[in-house]
This record gives sequence, C-alpha cells and structure tokens, in this order.
Amino acid sequence: MHLLEIYQHEQIKNITEAKNGELVLPGRVYIAPGDYHMTIENKGTEVPIKLNQNPSENYCRPSANPMLESITKMYGAKVCSVVPTGMASDWINGCTSIVAAGDQVFAQDFETSMVWGMLGAVSDASLCSKVLPLIEIAPVQNILLYIR
Repeated sequence: MHLLEIYQHEQIKNITEAKNGELVLPGRVYIAPGDYHMTIENKGTEVPIKLNQNPSENYCRPSANPMLESITKMYGAKVCSVVPTGMASDWINGCTSIVAAGDQVFAQDFETSMVWGMLGAVSDASLCSKVLPLIEIAPVQNILLYIR
C-alpha cells in the first residue's frame, strides 16, 4: 500500500499528488510524485508548487530536504512534517529546519516501517516530537491540519 492510499484510507481530507504550478491551499496535503523534487515559491498572495528533476539529494528524488527547506523558509513555525518509511538520511536537513523554526516532526515507528533508515536518522538526531505507528499518524495529522 502506498502512502497516499494509506492516508486516503485513514480519511485524511484533501490529499493529492502534487502537480507543477498547482497553488498551495490551506488544509491540503500534497505528496511529491515519483522522480520529482517538490518545492514551493512565494508569488505574493499565491504559493505555487514547483516540481523539478534537479540532481538527487542523498541518493533520493524526490528528496524531502528541498521540499521541507522551502516550506520552512516560507511558513516558519507553521509547518508539521511526517517522516515515512525510507532509506538513508534524506529528511535530516529539512527536519532540522522545521525544528529550528519551532514546529513539530512526527515519524513512523520501527515496528510498522519497512525500512528504518530515514526514520532512524531523524529519531537518532532527536528531531521527532513523536514516533508513532503509521496507522496513528494520519489521525494526528488530521487534527493538526484543522487546528491551524
């Protein structure tokens, strides 16, 4: 089961695979499509999503770091990150930016993850607000989306 399907199963409202140029809307969850980095830009009152095929970061494309860093740069302490299963340490720089801005990082736990690499790296770096089973992350994210 893919992350998008799990989130849809858990009834996260308004979740979609991002499209280049699509405007970021409040209360929506965007997932980067395969083989594309996803970032956002500040265009005055509009915030478009930008997809690119820049070189891989930490052997990953999409890499979480460009996305998280661009989001944190724009929104500061209004960002929440959920670290999914994955290899290497792709999320470290982006999660460091989020925590430095004063917001939260949630990670999937070891028991429910297929690969502990990214999760373990973020957890070992003490960047996680909570480490939860994947099935518990979606309800927490729903709450955060609607209280902000």
